[in-house]
Amino acid sequence: MKKIAVLVLCLLLTACGSVQTWRYTSEPKSYEKPKIEKIIVVPPFRDIRQNENTQKYMALAWIPLVPYSQLVEANTPEGLPLALANFGTASETLAKTTAEELNNASIFKNVYFSFNTEESPLILEGTLKDFKLERYWTFYGLSLPGDLLWFLGFPAGKAYNTITIQYRLIDKKGREFFNKEYTQKEDWLQGFYYGNENYRLEKLVKKINMELVEDLSKLDKKLK
Repeated sequence: MKKIAVLVLCLLLTACGSVQTWRYTSEPKSYEKPKIEKIIVVPPFRDIRQNENTQKYMALAWIPLVPYSQLVEANTPEGLPLALANFGTASETLAKTTAEELNNASIFKNVYFSFNTEESPLILEGTLKDFKLERYWTFYGLSLPGDLLWFLGFPAGKAYNTITIQYRLIDKKGREFFNKEYTQKEDWLQGFYYGNENYRLEKLVKKINMELVEDLSKLDKKLK
């Protein structure tokens, strides 16, 4: 059953035989004078996701008249068979993208990633609540012969991505200057003729980081 699931997941992701590489590109570095003369450290995020990837209802779509079923629900998609190459650990990788994006925006004097928070007066904590993907597949109620429709251009299934990160800016005394949760979602059709983007998680991370940049740029009065 698991071998079949991996094969079908391969087909739905339309990239069988290759692994998608994590590619996050920050905005170009701005060399304007920082609005806020403060240094911020971004430590690895706290990861509170469920550590579970499931294929509970995969076989339901094989039953005649059942329109679709869930192929996979991945709370930790980096652990899937078709994993993201060069992704690393979510708690570190996502914290690094945030630090780089903020530093390039030149809102603050310096923003950097580090495990050591002792040297910086301000700490931007992140809590990773969702970094999730769900995949559904369909045989159009025809059981296995329904997969022939995929070759005719019908969607093989649908994908859903959800990312939720909560950010908190504090100083060494625990005083809080900022606290906000960000959620981004996306869904799209999958199949042989629907492109080859497997995960598309970078796009949602980018949106969250750009929202964070905008929000933190408004803290100049609070941090002076």
